[in-house]
Amino acid sequence: MSSPRRPTRILAVHPGAEQYGSDRVFAEAVRGMLASGADVRVILPQGGPLVEELHLAGADVRVSDMLVLRKSLLKPSGWRALVRLALRDLRGVRRQIAEHRAELVYVSTVTLPLWCLLSRRGAAVALHLHEAETAAGSLVRRVLAFPARFADVIICNSRFTRDALLSSEPTLAGRTRVVLNPVPVPSGVTPARSELGGVLRIGYVGRLSPRKGVDLLVSALRPVVEGGTDARLDLVGAIFPGYEWYERELRDAAAREGIADRVIFLGFRSDVGPCLADIDVLVVPSRLDEGFGNVAVEAVLAGRPVIVAARAGLREAIEGVSTATAIEPDDAPALVAALRRVVTDWPSIAASTADAARLVVDRHSASRFHTSLIDALAQAQDSAASRTSRRRGGPGADTRAGSRRVEDQPISHP
Repeated sequence: MSSPRRPTRILAVHPGAEQYGSDRVFAEAVRGMLASGADVRVILPQGGPLVEELHLAGADVRVSDMLVLRKSLLKPSGWRALVRLALRDLRGVRRQIAEHRAELVYVSTVTLPLWCLLSRRGAAVALHLHEAETAAGSLVRRVLAFPARFADVIICNSRFTRDALLSSEPTLAGRTRVVLNPVPVPSGVTPARSELGGVLRIGYVGRLSPRKGVDLLVSALRPVVEGGTDARLDLVGAIFPGYEWYERELRDAAAREGIADRVIFLGFRSDVGPCLADIDVLVVPSRLDEGFGNVAVEAVLAGRPVIVAARAGLREAIEGVSTATAIEPDDAPALVAALRRVVTDWPSIAASTADAARLVVDRHSASRFHTSLIDALAQAQDSAASRTSRRRGGPGADTRAGSRRVEDQPISHP
């Protein structure tokens, strides 16, 4: 059996240009493609720090307006804008695929639906899923999953993300592959303090948004302090444009609780290593499901204990890690209790951090991610070649009525 042929001309598209979780994974995916010898062109919807990072990696980066699905577009009030933006982008997507003569189009996240739908005729399609919107209604989930029907391979960042997709589109099971996110060891790693002493340094890294539960963490700080633990909270991250009101609410809540001097807003940091080195425990208090928990893994690699909300993707990220604790989501008393346990159990926690880091370093290495990703892209190209051959009636085609595979059948909704 011959090994799959690796694509040599790849068009990679991503819905943002920042340096949060999925942006970092996308950048590492592009580096893996370039290392395999592929000619990679990247399309982003706007400029940002990711552009320079990808330029430095050796990619040809273009910035172009494109339809990115937002929650507002999926509401009835946004349908007209959704149709208008889709019609605007039809020619542009086709033109960019043809211009690069792409053998494969790598689509990062389901929020770029046109690229899956329009690439299928001229190139192989690989869709990389980072999100698992299980909290959305069934109609929204089916709309978000619809473009996946047009992908030759669907790469999922966790078992939970795969299961969330298949709950809406079970016929796609044969095309899905789980490829764990690459998570590098943060820069400036220092061992955990052998004794706490002084101030308990609590940290949060990520978007400042309601779904991430940052307000829950702010509200837990005062009871921790009143219980006799001197503590501070470092918030590393920024709001998404349009959510300025949420940061104001966080600052107002800290002021009301009399802990404004203990809550430090550090803003976005492209390198979170020094921030992790400057804390004792990281908290990931997400209210809604997460496809995976990159930052939780980063903290473990940095030798820090982690407290996460017991969401499937986050539990999967800390699987087998002795220095990680999962608590009930949106439960402030449970968070307070978990933080107090960090203080009382600190000697044993600190002694276990090195072993915990060794457990996760290999399963999230860049080299393992590159190998798995390139294998998936090669599988996508082989699948596309077979699909084209069947369509043209070539070897392996089955022309009997009713014998077409699911992926070649007309799309319909039951």
